[in-house]
Formats: sequence, C-alpha cells, structure tokens
Amino acid sequence: MLTSPQECSPAMLVMLITPPPIDEEGRMAYARSLYGDKAMELPERTNEVTGVYAKQCVELAKELGLSAREMPSEVPHHSEIDGKDPQKAFQLQCS
Repeated sequence: MLTSPQECSPAMLVMLITPPPIDEEGRMAYARSLYGDKAMELPERTNEVTGVYAKQCVELAKELGLSAREMPSEVPHHSEIDGKDPQKAFQLQCS
C-alpha cells in the first residue's frame, strides 16, 4: 500500500505522519458527557499506545526510504484550545 503509488509514478512523494497526542482527560470527559455512568473507566486511547504507533511509523518510513513527520514535535501545539469550543484555535490560526 505504501510502495505501489511510487511504482506507478516514481516522482510521487509518500509521507507517513505519526498520530497526534491524545487528550486522555478530554476523551474521558466527552465519554462521560455522552454515556454518564455507563462510560468506560479507562480511556479507549492512550498516549502510551499512541507513542508505540508513532515509533513504528517512523521506523517503517526509514525502512522503506519514505519521509515521516512526527505530529507532536513538528506541528505547533495549540495551548489555547478550549474544550467547549475546539474550533477556536483553528479559527485563530486561519485569521
């Protein structure tokens, strides 16, 4: 799946992007807002597992001679994200 585009067009650039960090606390709060007491007690996604995926993504890119970008370190963190208005940071960046 990663090499076939380059087989069709050698000039094609394929880049792997690692998953972004998880807002574990925010995901749990969101689940509680939807499901109340029936919400899971542990998050279904964690930064620990996401880190494993990210590391494997970078290693695979190196192995295949592809580019890889690490989401947490190469994409600016938007500390002004408001949990009640998550589009706020996006709108600020676009204005």
